[in-house]
Amino acid sequence: DPDALFPVFDVRSKEISKRNAIANRNFLRMHLAIQNLWANVIKFEEEEGFTYDYVIFMRDDSLWVNGFDIKRFDANGGD
Repeated sequence: DPDALFPVFDVRSKEISKRNAIANRNFLRMHLAIQNLWANVIKFEEEEGFTYDYVIFMRDDSLWVNGFDIKRFDANGGD
């Protein structure tokens, strides 16, 4: 199974290799979804004639243990 070899490569046993293939497919599927989301962001910006200041892609199982402050991600400290 070629998916067992990238991005995680661990062939200690057939069982581990099988689990790696599943994990690798999930990893690649997630990044393909992010790529598609980004393409939709660009398309929407072009169609509507504006640009987003921030775009955050979050998983539906994200858990924030503290308050979220977007300014912490902005090199200029935000407005």
